[in-house]
Amino acid sequence: MVAGSTPDGKEISVRSISEYLYNLPVHWLTSPNSYRKGKRIGIHGIHRIVHEIVSPVKGGFNVKSNIDLDPMVLSHEFQMEEGEDEGSSAFVIAPGQYTMGIINDIHIPFHNLEALRAAIKYMQERMVNKILINGDLLDFHGLSRFVKNPSKQFIKDEIESGRKFFAQLRKLFPTEEIIYKYGNHDSRLSTYIYEKAPALFGLDALKLSELMGLPEYNVKTVAPEQVIQAGKLNIIHGHEFPAGGGVVNVARTMRLKANDNLAMGHFHRTQTDHATSIDGSLYGSYAVGCLCNLRPRWYPMAYTSWNHGMAIVEVEADGTYQFDNRKIIGGRVV
Repeated sequence: MVAGSTPDGKEISVRSISEYLYNLPVHWLTSPNSYRKGKRIGIHGIHRIVHEIVSPVKGGFNVKSNIDLDPMVLSHEFQMEEGEDEGSSAFVIAPGQYTMGIINDIHIPFHNLEALRAAIKYMQERMVNKILINGDLLDFHGLSRFVKNPSKQFIKDEIESGRKFFAQLRKLFPTEEIIYKYGNHDSRLSTYIYEKAPALFGLDALKLSELMGLPEYNVKTVAPEQVIQAGKLNIIHGHEFPAGGGVVNVARTMRLKANDNLAMGHFHRTQTDHATSIDGSLYGSYAVGCLCNLRPRWYPMAYTSWNHGMAIVEVEADGTYQFDNRKIIGGRVV
């Protein structure tokens, strides 16, 4: 029999007992089943349990002694820990009117100097005030999963060439904004540390920006998973969406994946695709050609369908843009 009042002075009832138990400093129930140990019971769950254990009778409550004290965990709201959000916010270029040159897939030490010089000269002629190196400046050949050329596996040499690249670029464009987005090849170093040397993770001296001295050249860096927003144009390297190297029309394929205006490198081909939405809005997708050698021995195929290229994008103050997607043939931008 249960009689009297609860320790907090309330008249005995199923509700008052439930509320008292719920408000105890420790209100966790454990059961013989290990998978339920330590589960918190919400107020509604305790109310149900108490109602099952005690039944009201005249003058008090009968206590049932044969009740299974392993009830289903109940609560008045969904209980779960917060999930981790591993996404990255976009890298937003400051709004305004500007002209930006886009070059990508240089793949040092497999760069094509003639095409690279043509692209840089054309950016000078167009008087760009921003330059985007949109991924895969370095190849990190020694960290590749493909068959490697033994004479091209020295990461130190690649990094030194990268430093020289930025020193020359800053000399030619002393005041222009330079942005460097890491591509899947640039990320090979961090991936190697993740997989092979996790104890070295977090060392500033091993970050690519430090190894190449990017703060010295005032170069802004963009993480490999970040989207760049240049007005109404989204820019990625291209590895962010799974597509595969065998896609014929990469511009269309990537537009369908992004469902928005998009520019990319990665596929080493110059392509453009446009579509009109139901409300009459025009959306464009632009694949920019590469600046590496078109017949590299390191690539797992003897021949490729690549072409040299670069792009100029004119962004207006309202975010609208004009995209000039160019090929480079015989050392000339066409």
